[in-house]
Amino acid sequence: MLNRIQALLCLVFFSVPAWSVEWDHAFFSAGGSALLAAQPDENDYPLAAGLAIHADYQVPVFVEGHTRAYLMAALDWARFRPDVDDAVHGSSSYGITATAGLLQDIQAGDRLLWLGGGLGLQSLHRFNHYSWEKNGTIWSQARYGDEQDFALMLQGQLQIPVTPNLRIDTHVNWPVSQPGLATFRLGASLEFK
Repeated sequence: MLNRIQALLCLVFFSVPAWSVEWDHAFFSAGGSALLAAQPDENDYPLAAGLAIHADYQVPVFVEGHTRAYLMAALDWARFRPDVDDAVHGSSSYGITATAGLLQDIQAGDRLLWLGGGLGLQSLHRFNHYSWEKNGTIWSQARYGDEQDFALMLQGQLQIPVTPNLRIDTHVNWPVSQPGLATFRLGASLEFK
């Protein structure tokens, strides 16, 4: 066992010069997005539109800055308003998500795009939670208490720079554990050095 640990430490030691963190090129960004949300859950929810705000810190890693590490915090909000249908749930929901990941640059014609993903943790809050129920010929709403759940999230990202400080962002967030707030975001961010 000790030989394996020594081999691993030697591998890490000799690979350190092959990559670096370029702190002088790190930057913050903040932005907003429109989103399409779903709540994968044992209950049936419709799709919903919503809004998001997000901020991240990105720093180039590895040689020549073709890869960036990022830390992102986001607040997503959506209101699920189902049509009158038996056992369909509705709620106002917001998710607070913290994500860490990597982005890789891709040359697309004369544009440089950033594509990548990461892993995060989400706190999902549901309030004004109800479901439709049919009693004979009369529809009624069953009310539920507020809920808070935590979910492990996978995130995919595509960033398209428009100017040196403005970019178009697309994010896809999917809960690995349920319930969670799955989102597709389309928006813009400003970078601050």
